[in-house]
Amino acid sequence: MSNARNLANLLESDGDIKVAALDNAPAPTKSTIDALGIAATSLTGSQATAITNNATTAGAALPKAGGALTGAVTTNSTFDGVDIATRDGVLTSTTATAAAALPKAGGTMTGDTFHGDNVAARFGAGNDLSINHTGSYSSIVDSGTGDLWIAADANVNISNAALNEYKAQFISNGAVNLYHDNVATFSTTSDGIAVTGRVQASGSISTSAAGVSKWYAPSNSGNPEFYLGASDAERLGIQTVFDGGTQNLSSVSFFTQTASGASNKGLMNFSVDGDLRLQINDAGLAVTGGVALGGTGVANTISDYEEGTWTPTWQGASGQSGQAYSTREASYTKIGRAVHIQAYMNISDRGNFTNGAKVAGLPFTVSPSNQAAVTFGYHSGFNLNSGNSLQAWVYSGDFFYLYQGNGSTDSIALVQSATDTGPTFHFSFTYFTNQ
Repeated sequence: MSNARNLANLLESDGDIKVAALDNAPAPTKSTIDALGIAATSLTGSQATAITNNATTAGAALPKAGGALTGAVTTNSTFDGVDIATRDGVLTSTTATAAAALPKAGGTMTGDTFHGDNVAARFGAGNDLSINHTGSYSSIVDSGTGDLWIAADANVNISNAALNEYKAQFISNGAVNLYHDNVATFSTTSDGIAVTGRVQASGSISTSAAGVSKWYAPSNSGNPEFYLGASDAERLGIQTVFDGGTQNLSSVSFFTQTASGASNKGLMNFSVDGDLRLQINDAGLAVTGGVALGGTGVANTISDYEEGTWTPTWQGASGQSGQAYSTREASYTKIGRAVHIQAYMNISDRGNFTNGAKVAGLPFTVSPSNQAAVTFGYHSGFNLNSGNSLQAWVYSGDFFYLYQGNGSTDSIALVQSATDTGPTFHFSFTYFTNQ
């Protein structure tokens, strides 16, 4: 008969168990008693002992409530998803094994910590500093209000993962070196910077107000050049040329280079306060404004140079009419205020004029304080008094009067009767103008 049945037969109407009848019966299990709704605490004698003994075996169940464990607890399953059998040592261990837990407070780390992708190590009350790897890149991010310091008493090096190629080097009490392909191309020095190779800039390069920019070639065999421009084909060049094998400066060259080769490309312009003053072009040198020689004053300044032509006319002091010309060739050269004139007139018809003859049409007006004498070359068609010569001088306006005289008597105006119908003459002179 089953234990459950034996127990059922022992029940009295009041629910008590006949203990004496159980003395020789097989020991029931706790599950059997629980199934009958019998409190284990109501059992006495040998059956209570049997149940107690059964509960303390390895296979006995834990008490439903209360009670004390007197041995180790093992399980083939988990508590709340944690395999206690394998993790218990980790949770309680203070050993230096790789699987040992981090101390809750204090202590010394004896193994590595591992963070998976996007699992950051964070520091600070507000998680201000984080170190993270995303799977694509790594980052050290300081999002707090303070500065991020990287400090060391020795050198600080930035290199490749193999630690055999520099990217940057910060030498204690020394230089900062920046590298290209493990070659230092930029370094700080005690008095500035040192650059290996060329310097390229997309913006401006400036120095302090008291600074001096120096570009030196340390080699005796070199003639250093400084370029500005878009490329070697489109540039301004400055070159210092040294004597062979020495650093004795021989000359300095300024030049432009253009790929197109078109006319007046690569002009060199020199301006002052935005105003063009000097230009070097295909034709040569063009100056706007004055050129001072031997000083900077007005008296030392040549303000203009030009060449051109002008058209002389035959007139009377008080009026004229009917003039005609076969040839009129006249030119001038102006240097500063000095104007040099040369002309040839072949008058086919003098026409009528009154109160003396004059030649008008000078290219620049005459300065009143600078009178000048006219020099005549070949001339014909003049009816001059015996012993007289053709004379003229300029003293104002854009004309000069013609006279005749012999130098010993006063000159007299060249009136109409003193000329043939068609006079011809060459003349030249130099005068000053205020223009």
